[in-house]
Amino acid sequence: ISPGSVAVTLGVGTDTPSVSLAPGDSATTSDTFTLQTSSGTDVIQSVTVTLASSTSQALSLVEITSDNEATVYGSTTTPSTDTFTITTAALTANTTETQYRVRITPKSHANMPAVPGATYNVTSYVSNLKTTTGGKTGSDTGGATSTIITIDNTSPSTPSSVSGATHVGIEQIVITYT
Repeated sequence: ISPGSVAVTLGVGTDTPSVSLAPGDSATTSDTFTLQTSSGTDVIQSVTVTLASSTSQALSLVEITSDNEATVYGSTTTPSTDTFTITTAALTANTTETQYRVRITPKSHANMPAVPGATYNVTSYVSNLKTTTGGKTGSDTGGATSTIITIDNTSPSTPSSVSGATHVGIEQIVITYT
């Protein structure tokens, strides 16, 4: 196969439902994408992932996995920007359209931005990829906002009212707040 004779088509996968997570929750799929070649097999050397603006700060891990999530092809820890490249190993594309996943893990509560915190509506998509022998066609942007992973790190509101009472002879204090 001569260079440039194989085209890898990047496509939108069947995205998963939107979910809400708390800091420290387990990994979840934020995007699905497909790969398929025009002929033969091509090795995908890296995948560029783009997240919604200012949401990378809420993530401890981003992974590229097989559709059943049993195989991790590459990952990055604590991304510092909303667009980054993940080097992949053993990720291939062939003439059968195959679905893969972008899986994210939120930071622990202790590693999240400090009070007052924020809510992060994370969306992601594969914005580019680097192949070994061919060029890239297609895009994953069509599904870029269909799965929203909400990571809720907001601090509780200040109570609107607080009252307390002590009971004579009982070592108990009751505090009520709204």
